[in-house]
Formats: sequence, C-alpha cells, structure tokens
Amino acid sequence: MHKPIPEFMNLVNHYEISGHKQQEINCQAINAGLFASGLETKKTVWVNAGHDANNDFSGRYHNEMMFSYSRKSGYGGHGHLQPGARVFKLTQSLHEPMHGISYVVEGEAATVSPNMAKHSAPSFGFSLQT
Repeated sequence: MHKPIPEFMNLVNHYEISGHKQQEINCQAINAGLFASGLETKKTVWVNAGHDANNDFSGRYHNEMMFSYSRKSGYGGHGHLQPGARVFKLTQSLHEPMHGISYVVEGEAATVSPNMAKHSAPSFGFSLQT
C-alpha cells in the first residue's frame, strides 16, 4: 500500500525495528480497521508501505504480522536515503506454508544495504514532579 496504516506508529513506539526511521509516520488519522481485518481472517502476514521517503524500516508487530517500508526508488522528491528497493524472497514447499524474508538493496548496482541496524523500542521513564 502507499500510505502506512496507524499500527506502524505503534510498531516504532513499542517494538524493535531494523532499518532507518528518519521521518514521522504519515498515516491517516482514522483507523479503518485494516490491520484488525487482516488479523481476523488470518490471511495477511505482511504489510508493506511506501510514502515516507526517509523510512525503510521493518519489524514484527504483536508477533502476528510483519510491517515494512519500501526504500525510495527514484532520484526526485523528498528523502535523503540512497535510492533502492525492498526485495521480498518468498518460498513455499509442497504442503507447507509460505515463508518469506525481505531486505533492502540500494544504488545503481542494487547491492544489499549494509546499514539496516536494529533499533530497540524507545524507553520511557517518569520523573518525580514537585
């Protein structure tokens, strides 16, 4: 999908992610229930979004579904990340469920991005107010 669903914000705020998160999550303000529908039908296991040119992170949300951003693919527009793409490799054996991995390639040579470090969820603390 082009714009991310609101659960991408929860992923960034509460779960470990890999990749770049250099821009706010620009999702719609009203949650239309797309994630809940996918969870209920048990047929959606991965949601990929674009739109935010400085994001290319991925992470597992609620241990139920993978969320990921594609890499900006063109040279125009916003964003400071080198142009590239998110590649999906899907495999399926006879009588087995489909499995998949993804990775980001960048540049004209489409080399695997070496800079997709893991980032822990932010930790929040409370200070004593007097």
